[in-house]
Amino acid sequence: MGFALAYYFYGVIGPLRLESDPVKRVEIARRLGNAKDIGGIRHLVRAMGEDTDAHVRAAAACALGQIKDQRALRPLILKANQIAEEKDVTICALRSLRQMPNREAVPPLIRLMGETSGPVRVEVIQTIQAERDPAALEPLVDVVRMSQGGDELEAAERAVASIGETALPRVRDLYRNGYSEKAINTLRFMGQPGVADLLEIFRTAPAKVRPRAVRGLLLAGDPVGVATMRNEMRTNIKLVAEAYKDLIELGDGSFVDLLIRALNTYGDSSMAVDFLNCGQLQLDDAARRWAKSHGYEIMSRFGGSGTPRWGRR
Repeated sequence: MGFALAYYFYGVIGPLRLESDPVKRVEIARRLGNAKDIGGIRHLVRAMGEDTDAHVRAAAACALGQIKDQRALRPLILKANQIAEEKDVTICALRSLRQMPNREAVPPLIRLMGETSGPVRVEVIQTIQAERDPAALEPLVDVVRMSQGGDELEAAERAVASIGETALPRVRDLYRNGYSEKAINTLRFMGQPGVADLLEIFRTAPAKVRPRAVRGLLLAGDPVGVATMRNEMRTNIKLVAEAYKDLIELGDGSFVDLLIRALNTYGDSSMAVDFLNCGQLQLDDAARRWAKSHGYEIMSRFGGSGTPRWGRR
């Protein structure tokens, strides 16, 4: 059977009623969330905890995140930590916790991170990231070190990066201990706090690691890193050729002439195709001229999933 929810109508929460149709209970929960009226909190908490239909529990959990009242914090933490709960309900509870950051949630979230996997674990990590709590640093670094890649790794790298300068010593440890790519990605996600370390890696790292540092400096979003790479590339066109996909995704017009020089000096058909499909008119024109001078005929444009797009960083 259904559980009582307040029904929101024309800006007023009306009397409690028992609604037997779960579809209508979902709609009621959504209306309460859209209304952002704190009077609906206790009804949503009860529905999230007790309703027999998982869709209603999920809708109630999501609605609590829209209201953003701290009274819903503990019920949401409890719901997120119910391992036997349906995945969609757990994810809705986690996303609502992200809407009301409170470090009280961090210890149970850290425990939950160790008990989950797949998409739910990614959601847990993203919720921890919203807290930016140094207390989560060590468990997050462990995830970065152990992860095999994919969404989980990127989520953990971003979560470590969100802690900021406090995380730098542990990121440096990752680099020194053989996790160079993971460390560089984390420094990139840090933005400005990670730029000095990325510059040091660029200047001192083995040749096979340097392209990752270049990517980090270009995509970290910090003007100092971008300016440093621009100066380096003016006298090293081969470096431009190696990093051309990252430069396209950066979308900085000051690199266009360098990219064209790289195409004309080190370019091949793959590079020309990427220039044709990246969405930048000057690079498109340069690629057409390169193709004509090398005996290629352009039949049509195409852009697969791996094609870099101008300014997509």
